[in-house]
Amino acid sequence: MKGKTPKKQKVDKTNSLLAEPSAVPDAPGIPYAIYFLIAAVCAALYLHCLAFGLTKNDDDVLVANNLDLLKNLSNFPKLFTTDAWYGHGLIELYRPLQGLTFMLDAQWGSDITFTAHLTNLILHAVCCMAVFNLLVSLKFRKRLALLGSLIYSVHFLFLHTVIWIPARGDLLLALFAFLSMISLIKHAENDGKYSYWPHFLFFCLALLAKETAIVLPFLYFTYLWLFSRQSIFNRSGFSLLFSYPAALAIYFFMRNYAISDTKGSVGFSAVVSNLPMVPETIAKFFVPVNFSTLPSFHASSTISGMLIIILFFLLFKYRKIRFSNLTIFSLCWFSALILPGMAYRPEFAYYTYDTLDHRSYLMCFGLLLIILDMFRETGADSKKYFRAASISLLVYLAAVNLYFSRSYRTPLTYAELAIKTNSHSALAYFLHGAESDRQGNTDRALDDYTRAIEIHPYETEALYNRAFILFHKKRYDETLADLNKLLAIKPAYNEQAYTIRGTIKELKNDYTGADKDFEEAARLNPAYRENLEMFKQHMYLRSSMARAIEMNKAGVKEGEKGNYKGAMEYFQRIIAATPDFYEAHTNLAKCKLALGDHEGACREWKIAAEHENGGVPADMLAKYCK
Repeated sequence: MKGKTPKKQKVDKTNSLLAEPSAVPDAPGIPYAIYFLIAAVCAALYLHCLAFGLTKNDDDVLVANNLDLLKNLSNFPKLFTTDAWYGHGLIELYRPLQGLTFMLDAQWGSDITFTAHLTNLILHAVCCMAVFNLLVSLKFRKRLALLGSLIYSVHFLFLHTVIWIPARGDLLLALFAFLSMISLIKHAENDGKYSYWPHFLFFCLALLAKETAIVLPFLYFTYLWLFSRQSIFNRSGFSLLFSYPAALAIYFFMRNYAISDTKGSVGFSAVVSNLPMVPETIAKFFVPVNFSTLPSFHASSTISGMLIIILFFLLFKYRKIRFSNLTIFSLCWFSALILPGMAYRPEFAYYTYDTLDHRSYLMCFGLLLIILDMFRETGADSKKYFRAASISLLVYLAAVNLYFSRSYRTPLTYAELAIKTNSHSALAYFLHGAESDRQGNTDRALDDYTRAIEIHPYETEALYNRAFILFHKKRYDETLADLNKLLAIKPAYNEQAYTIRGTIKELKNDYTGADKDFEEAARLNPAYRENLEMFKQHMYLRSSMARAIEMNKAGVKEGEKGNYKGAMEYFQRIIAATPDFYEAHTNLAKCKLALGDHEGACREWKIAAEHENGGVPADMLAKYCK
């Protein structure tokens, strides 16, 4: 009897990584062509950003204004003993690894802006490669892993992290968080044969990159509990569990030494205030809603995010998608990494921004995991349309990215987008005013500073800059009002504020007040003592001139009475005390002429005639000094 001929299995002959999956699993190893593709996509999308300048929002403080410090490699230890702005009490952030990379940027020439943008781009490309490797480690097929890494490469939400130079900490945090997870998975899968030291080293580097890394041990433990529980209880597992607290203890010791006490609300109240951050981050990951450089919470984006959450819940429920261990891990990833930002609400939040989108860079990997796992669970990646749909998605994300990336081209466009989407941001108006002022548009700058002060009456930078413009416009009363308010808020603001106020007080004949302001300016900055000495000299000359005028009047009266000798005594005393009061020489000449001393009178007239304020009668000079 003839048996049935078995059907020939269809074999996937295509090399495309986004094509239909074959029946056989992916071959081990990762082709270098994939890494090259990821790097090429990142470069194609972001190379134009290398020509962008600074936004003047923290990047000037971090790099441009501290070039002398960053160029000197001997300052390396200072990066670990100061806050993120290289001082003490300047900002509540501790990011020594970020400062170290800026120091390396500064070694490549005077244009640190270009090198800083280039480093951000390189870090982003390496992060996207790490995303691919991590997805493969999490058992995604290479075509899904590639799609995930390319989404990371081109996603519009992540452009903030790549283009804004101060987001360097988030790039470093993400890179070492990804690498630490990859090395942890290798360690767990190889029953501890793969050393845990690379994993621990990457965790420590993530700590030095950004404070958010303190939640990473929770994610490590969650992964091991869900996927490799037995590895927790072996020898290396116990070693890791004890290593994390030791690293955190050292980290907090270093951090507490470097920064001041935290200002603003911390803890539960901050979490409640920041609750919209959850739905808004989710909404922005899927659609470019409330896109801004300095965003505030908007009802539209909050509602959009809540609707997306409901939609995913319904998909899981009615499509019967398995709520897998990976889904649990993905939710833990997103929740744990968003929590540190929610637990702190700075005191300046109400007049600047509610959150910053560059913080989404690492946490949104959790959302990406959920999407890719849904593709895998529903078999979407095996459909014929998957490749076309994937390419369409990437083109959409890249197009939105290119459109919004223009917002970082100049400080003016950066601030304009912030004002457009967040009209309650005093910082946005200040940045716009500062750039308008630099471009010579002082009237627009005045309007911007005024709006910033209306939003936040204690905005000291705006008060000072507005006062400076008003001073040069000779609107002295308004200048005094701003400076009085500024120096009442912050008495040690700077020496220039006291110098300007002292100058105005001098013009208004408030010499006592002017003297106090010049004294305070010299105390704040000894280089300003020269201004103080000039003022005192001017005051001395002014008082000497006042005395000379009074004595001259007395001498003229004596001369009118015919007491020429008595008048001459007055004029001679004036000449001795105030040599540049040349009118005294003219009056002395008149007295000598009246007493018959023609030669003496001529001599005095000649001295007075050499100066504009001599007041020499031309006819007398011609008559007696031939």
